[in-house]
Amino acid sequence: MSAGVIVILPADQSKSDRAISFMHRFQDIPCDYADGTVLVAAEETDIRQIFTLDQHFYACRLSDGSALDGTR
Repeated sequence: MSAGVIVILPADQSKSDRAISFMHRFQDIPCDYADGTVLVAAEETDIRQIFTLDQHFYACRLSDGSALDGTR
């Protein structure tokens, strides 16, 4: 992906199910649907650096075990 380009990822049932799976996996953090969709998008795009005001993303791991780099 090029810097400065906005990409809208299409949603489908599979991605929604994966987001819900992340919600269940990280329910003790907590991980809501918006957080789950960020994790799905990170997997889909291979982008690991995000801007977030949430402090809990450091504890979330993607399916391959990698973490997001959440800058604030």
